[in-house]
Amino acid sequence: MALVASRAELRDGPRDADADRPERDDPLAFTDRSDGTRTREQIFEILSNERRRLVLRYLRAHADSGTIDFRALVDQVAAWENDTSPDRLDSGDRKCVYTALRQTHLPKLDRLGVVEFDSQRGSIELSGEVDDVLRYMTFAPRASASGAGCTSCWRD
Repeated sequence: MALVASRAELRDGPRDADADRPERDDPLAFTDRSDGTRTREQIFEILSNERRRLVLRYLRAHADSGTIDFRALVDQVAAWENDTSPDRLDSGDRKCVYTALRQTHLPKLDRLGVVEFDSQRGSIELSGEVDDVLRYMTFAPRASASGAGCTSCWRD
């Protein structure tokens, strides 16, 4: 690592350390297996964000329902994040989650083949290719609301 910045770095800012690496949103970037299964790195990328984990938790709990309504998902994720019930949320709580899920997390999960997200209809469902991701969630401990360590697994 150079201690002296180049003119380009001074003008454009520091070079992104990941610039030479494959785009993380590319579903094939971390798949090096001939059968198309996800690599551990790709699964960790999917699970690296708490909101994506909460989305998967909700979708897994409602998998028998088939297609999930986007607004119901937003309400529940916002309620979990704010440690309250969906009926006690205010519009600001919902808007923050709504925007992040619609613009970032659900499109990413869709591109990676974990969910099927129809942004026009506002419907989401787990894809048939999600078992490998859910397997990692089953064994990943979840912190308690107080942050006092792990209290349970994602088996709810």
